[in-house]
Amino acid sequence: QLPVSGTITAYPNPFIDQLKINVGEEDATVSMTDMFGREVFSGLKRDLEYVRFDLPAGMYMLRVQSKNTIYTGKVVRQ
Repeated sequence: QLPVSGTITAYPNPFIDQLKINVGEEDATVSMTDMFGREVFSGLKRDLEYVRFDLPAGMYMLRVQSKNTIYTGKVVRQ
């Protein structure tokens, strides 16, 4: 589990095809880039949602931005 902030979590890490993103009760913008900085996903998430990623295996940077929090962390797609 990747702790993003007090109310935001993303798991499992590593993931196979979907990542569970819990942003609590507030909306959050979620984006993911590959290790070259190219954006491969961007969207708005609310509460608890599974996000399905059709990506090749590798390491990615996950960015979650809510009203009061911005977090960037590494996630691995198996």
